Amino acid sequence: MSTVTLPAVESPAKRSRIRVGLAVGAVATLLVLAGVAWVATRSTALATLRSPGGVARAVAFSPDGATLATAGDGGALTLWDGTTYRVSHQGVGHAGVVHGVAVSPDSRRVATAGADHTVRLWDTATGSEVATLATLTQSVNAVAFSSDGTVVAAGGADGKLRLWEVESHRQVRLLHGHAKTIRAVAFAPDAATLASGGEDGVIVLWDRKSGKQLTRWAAPGRVHAVAYSPDSHTVATATTGRGVQLWDTQSRQERPRLAGGAGGTCVAFSPDGRWLATGHEDGGFKLWDAADAKLVSTTAGRAGSVTAIAFAPDGRRLVTAGGDGTVKVWPVAAR
Repeated sequence: MSTVTLPAVESPAKRSRIRVGLAVGAVATLLVLAGVAWVATRSTALATLRSPGGVARAVAFSPDGATLATAGDGGALTLWDGTTYRVSHQGVGHAGVVHGVAVSPDSRRVATAGADHTVRLWDTATGSEVATLATLTQSVNAVAFSSDGTVVAAGGADGKLRLWEVESHRQVRLLHGHAKTIRAVAFAPDAATLASGGEDGVIVLWDRKSGKQLTRWAAPGRVHAVAYSPDSHTVATATTGRGVQLWDTQSRQERPRLAGGAGGTCVAFSPDGRWLATGHEDGGFKLWDAADAKLVSTTAGRAGSVTAIAFAPDGRRLVTAGGDGTVKVWPVAAR
């Protein structure tokens, strides 16, 4: 097992002093939106976790908040306690980079997508591998669970999207919609659709039951990430050519683009759908009001690009992974 170096965990008293300092000091940005004040830290993280093997490329919180899953260049899946941020389990199964991580809705399983051409399932309670869903001919770059937890979708370098049943490990669908490598995939929370994005500069909206393409959106440049809003009405994307874009899944039209979203690499909606978080090539991340696409705060978080971003299920913490080999947990606290 690889050694993971973790900084000392602050005591509750020390964390309390830090939060007070953030509320009144220059390290925080205070904004008041619709009568609610929010604080987004600029430079102080609650925890900094060291990714084994180098660049951290994927992060995901379990829906129950008990586990934070991370992976990257080291080929290992690391499971951290979602409260103390200490390593609970580490599984080494992939030979090479792990590009994608997803946690099942019941928090019992983790799916990973690797450069070793495999999609794997893991047990969150033990950290052990449950199954290898597929060994393909090329790298697998993105993975996602359906909202009911019955299906896993993955896309990769062959431009094809594959769906497997979680329990039987049987492939149930093969979808053709991209001319180049698929970089991102996400299921809608309402279970009706899923979206994929690729190096061909296309985002495809799929009907989950039939596997038919519902629409194709053009986003010049590589599509790095896709994410659904909790109500399933909006898909956010980060692309090389157009920055951060929002798409209406009902009208099938593009919504106003996020001014200042250039260099976006990853996207995530808060659990209540109020906020959109975006990671950027310059190592910073931004919070936006999801309703009107207005910028709320900008945080200079690290050296190196932000490679992945995710909200904790309580909506009050944000996790970023990056090219500097760290995973950072940031407070986003209501006041």
